[in-house]
Amino acid sequence: MLTRTAKLRRMRETAAYEPEKYFARPRSVRVDEHGHMYVPDYEHYRIQIYKKEAYVMDEAGMTPPFRVPTLNYM
Repeated sequence: MLTRTAKLRRMRETAAYEPEKYFARPRSVRVDEHGHMYVPDYEHYRIQIYKKEAYVMDEAGMTPPFRVPTLNYM
């Protein structure tokens, strides 16, 4: 037997109705002190809550910026 949270997660992951997988008129984004991101989805009458792990990076862990070569016309 699945818990209510597991049922909701399972429904979201296996949604056969394609538009339900996407936002429909999200209005704002809020992040709380625990790193949870809340996105109200007005046309689907729901609030999507995301929790993601954050990784602290220093300069050594970042790649250099991508530079586009310029073309010299003669």
